[in-house]
Amino acid sequence: MSEIEGKYEDEGSGELLACFADQIAKRRFEVPAVFFLEMYKPLTTLAYAAAQVSAPLFALLVGTQRCHALLDLLKSRANVELLITLIESRARGTAARH
Repeated sequence: MSEIEGKYEDEGSGELLACFADQIAKRRFEVPAVFFLEMYKPLTTLAYAAAQVSAPLFALLVGTQRCHALLDLLKSRANVELLITLIESRARGTAARH
């Protein structure tokens, strides 16, 4: 476990954020994802409320457990910042290999 991934309050949250970061890096969407998350940070509370309203639709697409886990992660601005940090570290690792 990296130093960054050790900063989570909940071990399950850290694994889930790391999984999201890995999938984003695997698809090479680092730049759009970080751009979106940086824009999203100031609106965390408002966007979380909107996501709660649309949760039933998301649950149909990704499953109930994953939907609730994602909502729990994104309600905290600190988790959003950690996700950005993980994505950026994965992007640096990918760039170093190419």
